[in-house]
This record gives sequence, C-alpha cells and structure tokens, in this order.
Amino acid sequence: MNSQLSERFEIALNTSAGQITTAVDVPTGFVPVTSIVPLMRRLGEEAQALEVARVGEEGKVPSCQKGCAACCRMLVPLS
Repeated sequence: MNSQLSERFEIALNTSAGQITTAVDVPTGFVPVTSIVPLMRRLGEEAQALEVARVGEEGKVPSCQKGCAACCRMLVPLS
C-alpha cells in the first residue's frame, strides 16, 4: 500500500431534494482521475436516494427502476 500523504476535506452538495455531506481523504500528490470514480458514484447514489425519498413523500413513484438503464444510455460527464 502506498503511504502517500493526504488531507481531509468536507464535501457538501446541495440538491433539489436536500444536502449531501461527506468527508474524504484526498492524496496531496498526483492520482489518476479514475481514482475519484468510486466517490462520485457514492455521491450520485446518495443524491438518488434523497430524490426517491422526496418523490415518495409526495406520494409519487419514480418512473425508472433498478435495471431500466435509462441513465446508463446517456452520456453523463464526470467533471
């Protein structure tokens, strides 16, 4: 395992369904951009869960479900 130094950052994302907060340890040196993909996926999953809960509180059901792949067919940039 690489003993690279890191700094801890707090991330807060405001969404239409609420705020997502998390803390991440970020290496102080160079890392490939692919190393942030798991974090971005986790944040996306949390945002989705918030939105599903918000829609549920309104008595609605999301039109998409696990396995529909509608989002997977769109080009969604990670930046």
